[in-house]
Formats: sequence, structure tokens, C-alpha cells
Amino acid sequence: MTGNDLKRDIMSSGKDRCFIKWWRKENDFADYELIDRFLDNLTPQSEFEGYELLTMGEMLQELKKRETKRMWVDTHRGEKILHWKHAGSDGTLREDTYRYTPEVIMALFDKATHGDTHC
Repeated sequence: MTGNDLKRDIMSSGKDRCFIKWWRKENDFADYELIDRFLDNLTPQSEFEGYELLTMGEMLQELKKRETKRMWVDTHRGEKILHWKHAGSDGTLREDTYRYTPEVIMALFDKATHGDTHC
């Protein structure tokens, strides 16, 4: 599938999908990106083996696979909040809280995987 084919598919999909998981034939890994960023860098001649569009909840599950039991979502004053327990740079256990947004989920996913997203 080419970049043009993929862009057409994405544009005709529902707006509830914020993320894309995509892969190429020659690679043994999948890449994850925010759809907007992916489309900004997409070229018409790019070749893809496959892709999957993901919702916020589905991407959170991908993140939780890598950060088991250390991440959860709750509500504070009517807003969803993401909690993450992790070792700080000084080795102490920290708990950070973030707004539940696609950008935050993607940033934490990148931090948790360090680019290692083998299939």
C-alpha cells in the first residue's frame, strides 16, 4: 500500500482514532505515531505492509503492556488524569500525573519503549 492509499483510508476513517500503528515489509517492528504527525510526514510514494488505527483507550492498553501495573487513569474534578509510577533519575520512586491527552500518551509510550517496538 502506498502513502496515497493510506492517507485516503485514514481520511475516510472515524475521528475517534488518534494514533496509527504501521509497519513495512522489510522491518520486524511496528511504529506508533499520532495520526496528525504521521500525515505531516507521509509521502505519496511511501510503501507500507499494513497499519492499524487506534483510539486513546487502545493506545493506553499498548502503553500498559510495557508499563504493567504502574499506570492508571482516574478522574479529578471531571477531567481524566493519567498516573504513572516510575523510578526517577535519582532512583527514587515517583508518581507523576498528567492530563489524559493523545500527546501525553504518545510521549509516555516513547519514553517507555525507547523505540523498541518489535512485533
